[in-house]
Amino acid sequence: MAPVAFNPYVSDTDLALASVMSRVLSQSVLHAVREVIRTKQPDPVAEEFDQLADDADEQTRAKLADCRATGGGSAGPPGRE
Repeated sequence: MAPVAFNPYVSDTDLALASVMSRVLSQSVLHAVREVIRTKQPDPVAEEFDQLADDADEQTRAKLADCRATGGGSAGPPGRE
């Protein structure tokens, strides 16, 4: 897979997955993956998920999951809305 232009919204995990996919996917699919990476926009819910504490309570986890599923806004701790 050819290098992708720097995008600050792409995580190291995303780039590692793209590297693995480059070994098994066709060139046309890889081109589509490159475009997704190149045009990725900030995702506040994904950022909150990445910062979620290991011991987060079930209510916070459920709210974050709901925001992720619906594309909603902040899923921070209860009462932070």
